Amino acid sequence: PQMGWENVALLLEDREWTKAVEQVVGQTLQQSDFNVVMKERFPDDTSNYGTIYSSVESAGADGAFVAMAHTGGNAVNAWANAQSDFGFAGVHVPGQLPSFYQASMGNAAYTVTQNVATPQSSLTEKTQPFIEAYQNKHNQLPAFTGYITYDAIKQYADTVNNMDGDPSNTDEVVTALEESSYTGTI
Repeated sequence: PQMGWENVALLLEDREWTKAVEQVVGQTLQQSDFNVVMKERFPDDTSNYGTIYSSVESAGADGAFVAMAHTGGNAVNAWANAQSDFGFAGVHVPGQLPSFYQASMGNAAYTVTQNVATPQSSLTEKTQPFIEAYQNKHNQLPAFTGYITYDAIKQYADTVNNMDGDPSNTDEVVTALEESSYTGTI
């Protein structure tokens, strides 16, 4: 409502993971004051959005709620270049990448995303050293999965190295992990 949306189009890459998004978001929108005026699942190799975006506008949508991973960058640029008469937000995986704004050629001046950290974050004393080390080693900033994976591996190693049980016993490792506490990058 704060974005002026009443009529919403659902645009979803035709991938398995978007089915859950479609179900939860679709039900939530239908149980609210929003009108779902169209839904389209499209191939994840789509490069031309003209017909899709025309359908969104013809349906009278104020905004498109998207679930995109593979097509996200092209989709944002096509939306901006067409000066589409509807908003664009949702689960947009490319928006989670630190390089996204530049890759979108500035078309994504505003985006909604979920990230565990950004290059400017100082969530713990380990956040900035991790970012600097990652950038030095890989010549790029970590994506959201970088923080999560790093912390998971470090917590696992810390737990296994300090546990009283047998580190080759899966049940004992799981129990030790469940009882562990670890301060990571996030």
